[in-house]
Amino acid sequence: MTAPSAPSPTLRVCMSKFELRIELEQTELVGGQTVSGCIVVDLDREVECRGVKLELGWHTHGRGNRAKHTVLSETLAVGRLIPGRDHRFPFSVTVPNGPVTYRGEILNVDWTLRAQADIPWRIDPKTEETLYVVEASRDAAYVAGDSARVESLRASAGRSLPMGCLLVFLAPFFLVGLGGIVAGFANNSIVVALGSLAFLGVPSLVTFLVLKNRIAGTRIGPVEVEAPEQEQRGGTVAAKMPLNPKSAVRLNAITASLKGVERCVSGSGTNRTTHVRTVVELGQELHLARPNLVPNVPLAVGHSFSLPDDAALSFAARDNRLEWSVEFHIDIPNWPDATHSASFFVVPNAEIPLSREE
Repeated sequence: MTAPSAPSPTLRVCMSKFELRIELEQTELVGGQTVSGCIVVDLDREVECRGVKLELGWHTHGRGNRAKHTVLSETLAVGRLIPGRDHRFPFSVTVPNGPVTYRGEILNVDWTLRAQADIPWRIDPKTEETLYVVEASRDAAYVAGDSARVESLRASAGRSLPMGCLLVFLAPFFLVGLGGIVAGFANNSIVVALGSLAFLGVPSLVTFLVLKNRIAGTRIGPVEVEAPEQEQRGGTVAAKMPLNPKSAVRLNAITASLKGVERCVSGSGTNRTTHVRTVVELGQELHLARPNLVPNVPLAVGHSFSLPDDAALSFAARDNRLEWSVEFHIDIPNWPDATHSASFFVVPNAEIPLSREE
């Protein structure tokens, strides 16, 4: 008979405590404001710390890919930390004048203060505090997000897609569709031919939608919408669309629209998906003093929109944007309609204070 084995010794694991927390004077800040606080370390064992790092930055979350930007990073402490002592590392940081905290439908922008300790041979402890940043009450240059994306958005305002880019994008679809049709008829395969014809229809439709403004332009002439580069929320956006028709044209109507949209992209490569949510849309059919356009006789078309007092401020980051534009739709009977637009930036208005919305 086998003697019972002795019970296995209990394995005891002693986990040392190392906690971080951020203490702040306040968490609701105005762009450009300086806030002071300290990082507090609580531990029960002596450790060698390679550094306690503080980072200030913003990030997006919602339907789009996450974008983030760090505006400040500094190391507050390096050395041995001993339990029982008061380990408080003070700091003072200035929040840039934008972007502001934003709560949208598919796009959100948040500011955070992050603290992290670099401890050898263990997972680095970390913590963070969320800041609520509102627009500055004084006249200051507003930062609308990632500077590179902001400049790109400003540079592309009101511009259409170059024809060269369109042809490069659509050429493979046309070639595959035409090749499939030829192969289908050569092999007496109606299924292949019809499938290829449907495949060819997609780029054809896209081409028409892109070219319809050019087709309309053969009658109404070249069109360019003029709008201010930026306007304060609560202000007035005055947009103009001068027409210089090339031939006699009768117009059914011209409609002006003001739009504010959240535009987010999720995924990558062939799985990239664009999500668009309209947050503001105002439309107005314009009264035309002369609906019959006369060749080479200019016609001034324009309209002014009042931006809402609480209009969301413009924002641009990788795969995440909040865009504003003015659009004119020209309804031409028995001819492709034309739609032309111009983008602009919505910036703070110091004279109209905003209350925090949870």
